[in-house]
Amino acid sequence: MPARLPRSVERYLFRDFLPRLRGDTCIRICTKLYQLGDHDHPDYGLSCRQASGFGAMVSFKVDTHECALAVLERVRLVLFAESLGGTESLVTYPLVQTHGSIPGPMLDKLGIDERLLRLSVGLENAEDLIADLEQAIG
Repeated sequence: MPARLPRSVERYLFRDFLPRLRGDTCIRICTKLYQLGDHDHPDYGLSCRQASGFGAMVSFKVDTHECALAVLERVRLVLFAESLGGTESLVTYPLVQTHGSIPGPMLDKLGIDERLLRLSVGLENAEDLIADLEQAIG
C-alpha cells in the first residue's frame, strides 16, 4: 500500500488536513469526526498496537441528510466514488454505497446514518480540499 499512502500523506493528514477540518471556519462542516489516528478516537490505542499507521480515511457527520446529499452533489475537486485505488481524494456515502445491505438495527449500532460521509484523503492540498468541502455545503 505504500504507493497509495506514503508516510508523507499520513503526516500531511494529521499536520494539515484534520486540524483545518476542525478549525473554526469549518466547524459547520462536521458535527462528528472519526479517524483512527485521532487521539480522541475510542480505538486509537488498539490501532497503535495493531497497525504501523492510521490511513487516510476520515469519516464525518454533517448536521442534516440534505447537507450530506449537497456535499455529494457539489464537490468539484473531491470525487464522489468508491475507491479507485488512485491518489485522488474520494467521498462516499456509506449508507447506500458500502453498507446498503446491512439491516437498520446494525447500522444504528455502527453509527451509520444518512448524515455520515467517508472521505479518502488523497494528495491534493489541504486548503483546496477544505475549500471544496466548504463550497459544497454552501
